[in-house]
Amino acid sequence: MKNSIKLSTYLNAILIYLILFYSTSLFAETFKETFDVSLSGQLTIKTDAGSIKIETHDQATIELRVNI
Repeated sequence: MKNSIKLSTYLNAILIYLILFYSTSLFAETFKETFDVSLSGQLTIKTDAGSIKIETHDQATIELRVNI
């Protein structure tokens, strides 16, 4: 009896995890845009939530990707 309750609880936890994972991926969106900039320019970023990841390269462009 204890094993069947543990198995049932485990399966329910997996089911809930899969439902939550699938539902968040349905509403996820990515916006992407590239801008040409001068090499002596300045980048200013303002945000009140989320995280920021910056990667550098040797081109005069900025690629903006926003994951929602």
